[in-house]
Amino acid sequence: RVGSTQCLDCPIGKSSATSGSSRCDTCPPGTYSASQAASICMACQTGKWSADHGASSAATCIACAPGRYSPNAGAYSNSTCVECVAGRWASAGGGTSSDDCMKCAKGKYSASSGETSSETCKECVAGQYAPSEAMEECVDCPAGAWGDQRGASACNQCPEGSYSSEEGATSPATC
Repeated sequence: RVGSTQCLDCPIGKSSATSGSSRCDTCPPGTYSASQAASICMACQTGKWSADHGASSAATCIACAPGRYSPNAGAYSNSTCVECVAGRWASAGGGTSSDDCMKCAKGKYSASSGETSSETCKECVAGQYAPSEAMEECVDCPAGAWGDQRGASACNQCPEGSYSSEEGATSPATC
C-alpha cells in the first residue's frame, strides 16, 4: 500500500531476486518455490518436468514418460523430454540421459524412436544381420557371405575357392 514501509515476503510459488522490488514473480513452468520469501524458483530436477505456473512444491514435477529422458533441469512439458533414439528403449520413466535408454541386442533392430519395451527390438531376417547393439536397421549380408538364421549378428563367409556376388544371400548355395 502507498506510504507503507513494511516489506512483505513473497508467497509460496513466487520469488523476487531483486532487493527493493515492488512485486514478486510467479515461478514459470519447470520451476517451483516451496517456501515464502524465496529469491529464486528451484528448477525441476533432470528427468522431470512441470507445466504449472506458480508451482509450490517439487511434487508438481512429473517424471518423463517411459521411452523419454530429460538431461536438463527445468523442463516444462513432457515434449521437452527427449525420445530414446531408434535402436533403444526405456520401460521406466524419469530418465536423465540417453544412457537410461536400453540398447537392442546384436542381431536385433528397432526403427522407431521413443519406444518403451524390448519387444520393439525385432530380429533381423535371414540374409541380414545387426553387428552391434542399438541398430535401427539390419544390414544385408555382403557379397561373398550368406545368412540362413534370423537374429544374426554376423554372416557366414563363402568357403575358400568359391564366391557369391549376391547381397543378402540366405544360403551357401549362392557361393
